[in-house]
Amino acid sequence: MSGRWTAQRDDPVPDDVARLLATVPDWFGQPEANAEYVEAARSKETWTVRDRCDVVIGVTLVDRHFAHVAEIHFTVSTARCTACCAATAGKC
Repeated sequence: MSGRWTAQRDDPVPDDVARLLATVPDWFGQPEANAEYVEAARSKETWTVRDRCDVVIGVTLVDRHFAHVAEIHFTVSTARCTACCAATAGKC
């Protein structure tokens, strides 16, 4: 993987959504709402950002109402350094 990170359409990543939500409790602190986001991550169009170690560090879920219309349902990114980033002195 070249570069510091990559953004791409991806397979569903509900476990990564749950992990990322736990890193930002000040923004997403309602367990019921978080459970709904994790459930949505099982079926909605998913875009991820991954660091150079292929760890998901951001997720956007998209609703497609029509072929020419996209709506952002949810976005979250880590507020913490990943182990990969820490191991490379923040050069992820």
